[in-house]
Amino acid sequence: MAAPSLPPSGYWQRIVYILMPLLLLLLFLGLINLWPATETAVSPPTPAPPPTLTTPPTPTTVATAETAVSPPPTATSQPVSTLPPGDITLLGPPAGSTFPVNTPITLFWQWPHPLTEGQQFNVYWQQDGQTRLLGQLDEPNFGNLYQFQTTPTTAGNTVWWVTLEISTIKSAQVESLQRSLSILP
Repeated sequence: MAAPSLPPSGYWQRIVYILMPLLLLLLFLGLINLWPATETAVSPPTPAPPPTLTTPPTPTTVATAETAVSPPPTATSQPVSTLPPGDITLLGPPAGSTFPVNTPITLFWQWPHPLTEGQQFNVYWQQDGQTRLLGQLDEPNFGNLYQFQTTPTTAGNTVWWVTLEISTIKSAQVESLQRSLSILP
């Protein structure tokens, strides 16, 4: 019976050279997975509450030869909007996006408060100097976000924005920033 033959010299050295990068890569990936993940939370800025509208009191002074007496000022208040403070945040599509004509575009935005009775979002679209109301939403339709889909039929530079209105007041109470899009032929 013949003794088993030994591998040629340098065989183990080649095996080490071949397997060492793989073993180092596996070790590195294992260490990365064990490393504690640090997440940085970015909180959105807290919007400042809108100032309350009041009419400044008109002081009246009663003067006599001996004393001057001023009655205490009385403030008269104006009706204040029933909307809580907040901003309409446009989420998408990003400003400057381009879309082919006759392709559906989904517009996304966020409002930090639930809508109450009579409140609705109006979506506006301006192209070639013409502004038109695309539609209205009175409840979230994408989780706690809002989405509205439109299909532009003409090419050109376009701007869109959203307003929050109260149906009893019939005017915009909060308006988002405007966002530009390009519609290509």
